[in-house]
Amino acid sequence: MEVRRLVGVVQARSLTSGSLTGSATQEVLLVASYAPLLAWAPFLAVSALAYHRRRTVASPRPERVLEHH
Repeated sequence: MEVRRLVGVVQARSLTSGSLTGSATQEVLLVASYAPLLAWAPFLAVSALAYHRRRTVASPRPERVLEHH
């Protein structure tokens, strides 16, 4: 029970000071962990737009369709 109280006090102090990390290493790890999550939506939008453009490009029409009799 004493460990939980100690962890709660440490977390409360870091939150009130405005810092979620205690060291530069933790901050780098935090940014490296969240960067892919934050970049997911823009990358998805760009790839969806590229797919849409690729699939809806008008294909050239043949000048004359040959009919078989």
